[in-house]
Formats: sequence, C-alpha cells, structure tokens
Amino acid sequence: SATARAAAADAALACAERQLAEGKPAAAAALRSGNSHNSLEAQTIAALLLYPNVLFTPHNAFNTIEAVQRKSQFSVHEVLYFLKSKNFRNRVR
Repeated sequence: SATARAAAADAALACAERQLAEGKPAAAAALRSGNSHNSLEAQTIAALLLYPNVLFTPHNAFNTIEAVQRKSQFSVHEVLYFLKSKNFRNRVR
C-alpha cells in the first residue's frame, strides 16, 4: 500500500541519514532539510528511495558473534513489529 511504502521510505531515509552523518555530513544535512539538490549523495539516495525494491541497510563494521546476534535480533523484531503495526518504532522525523 502507499502508506506502507511511505513508512518504508521514511525508515530507509532515517537509516541513510544515520550512516551519512558520520561520513558525509553535508549529504545527511541535505536529506534532513529536504534540500537534496544541494548534495549529489543526497540526490542519489532520494532517487533510490522512490523504488519499492530498494532496501537501505546499515554499514556493518563490527562483526563479533554477539554483535551480529544483537543486530539480527533487533532487525527481526523491527520487521515483525512493522508487519504487525504498519509503523516503525524507531522512526526519525
């Protein structure tokens, strides 16, 4: 549905913003402000968000067994929550 796609786009944008905040602060700021035309990286992300088959995932640099288990559990819980409620618990606005 359109609502689910919009919610998924919001979640992807939030994920992209978190990742960009460290490496590309200008792109993250452009996405937050809605002025993606100010940054090529932000333009690319904004364009990709229009596709329903694009999934943004976080950079995964810390891969101990425990860290991967925690991240996996968190991801599964968030997906199940979304499927049940059609909402994201950790939505960045």
